Amino acid sequence: MFDFRYHATSLAAVFIALVIGILVGVAISGRSLLDDTERRILENDIAELQEQLTDAERQVGQQNALEEYERQTYPAVMEGRLADRRIGVVYVGSAEGGVAGGIQETIDRADGVQTMRALQVPIATGELLRRAAEVPDAPRTVEDLGRSLARELVDGGDTPLWDAVGPSLVEEREGGNLPLDAVVVARTAEPQRGQTARFLASFYAGLAAAGVPVVGVETTDSEATAVPTYQDHGFSTVDHVDTIPGRVALSVLLTGESPGSYGTKEENIPVLPPVEPVVPATG
Repeated sequence: MFDFRYHATSLAAVFIALVIGILVGVAISGRSLLDDTERRILENDIAELQEQLTDAERQVGQQNALEEYERQTYPAVMEGRLADRRIGVVYVGSAEGGVAGGIQETIDRADGVQTMRALQVPIATGELLRRAAEVPDAPRTVEDLGRSLARELVDGGDTPLWDAVGPSLVEEREGGNLPLDAVVVARTAEPQRGQTARFLASFYAGLAAAGVPVVGVETTDSEATAVPTYQDHGFSTVDHVDTIPGRVALSVLLTGESPGSYGTKEENIPVLPPVEPVVPATG
């Protein structure tokens, strides 16, 4: 959002300056061809455009100051916000791109502990059920399997279902089986259909029922938004995790404070939740 404003204002300033130059050139080169009335009109146009240029340049200066303020205060706002909190990150698709960078930066900057799984899609649900059948009291439907895997992920410790289905489901993994304090979900693949969609819907439902904050995230340039899907399952959402405000919003939501939807893509939703100061631990 802020970068877009900056570039729009800069382009406006350049355009106005260009128009002023053209008008001044016309006034000079054609001075003998203009009568007094035309010259006054032209001079008024130049003065008005010059005023607009000054205003645009002022806005650029204010935007630069705001961005510098963000850069200077960002570390202080983030430091310790997720201290000792165990954050699970689930990618539907590969763990890559701007969304992965934004999530990693948020957790690292706020001193959280990350564990990650990237799910390979589309999902061979039949193969998952066959592998899961080796586990005692295994779920027998795609829906039960999705909910059970979500619960096992959040609870941590022994994860027999994940161990059984992992070779067919998990594309990439980092970290151990920690009991989780919160979960981030990011879809980096195309929207899924059929059995894969059924599995994911059940998996999301299981996360939402697990009793920890769950936040669905994406970047400002995501081509196909997943925000409505996240909202339908009761997740909080951040649609601008590639920006400083988006990363601050994510860090706040992962603490369980001010759940809701935040971002820049939709009208009438806030960019940030209320950001309470982090109280340092005392010895």
